[in-house]
Amino acid sequence: MNMKQLELIIFDLDGTLVDSEQVYRRGWVEVLKSYGHEVDESVFEVMRGQSIKHNNQIIKNYLGSDQLVQEARDIREAYYYDALEKDTVALKDGAREMILAAYHNGLKIGVATSSYKKRGLATLKRFDLAKYFDYMVFGDEVNHAKPHPKIYKKVLEQAGVSVNKSMAVEDSSSGLQSALAAGLTVCFVPEGETSLDGIEGKFKTYTSLDELQRELF
Repeated sequence: MNMKQLELIIFDLDGTLVDSEQVYRRGWVEVLKSYGHEVDESVFEVMRGQSIKHNNQIIKNYLGSDQLVQEARDIREAYYYDALEKDTVALKDGAREMILAAYHNGLKIGVATSSYKKRGLATLKRFDLAKYFDYMVFGDEVNHAKPHPKIYKKVLEQAGVSVNKSMAVEDSSSGLQSALAAGLTVCFVPEGETSLDGIEGKFKTYTSLDELQRELF
């Protein structure tokens, strides 16, 4: 893509702009421990970037019933909000600078996140970033979660910007697949090991948001 044509940049949230994935994993470890299950954090890697429905099924494998899963999820959500209030959730390196660079260069800015609206908005507001986003679509506002392209298509529809003048920034395999299926140019800033079977070569990888910012602006 010619950067001079770029009008819209759409960010994933968890793991891309905010270092929240490790907080989610630690939360699940603590919650499952309270139910008598000793589980290593690595088990939850498969939950990264996935829908709540998908992730609830993984938790159900340990707890056995939907009622206990919802109870455990409520506790895990409280764990996250507590971490957010105590400032133990951090922005990814270069996230604020990247958003400000996009803003000051006149780009429209969107977010497409699997997080539900309550949590996603709380996170953005905690870091005083919500005001920079023109378009926000959350996981509870679409019928199909990533890797389905619906969430990215909805941001594009809201913005009224051609896919050829837009790009996405992602950190997970499911997010990559979602953005690619929507027809977007995708910049990949991975967090940890990520399975990319079948989609290699369809995007550009960056070591950090700082590196991406330097290339774009």
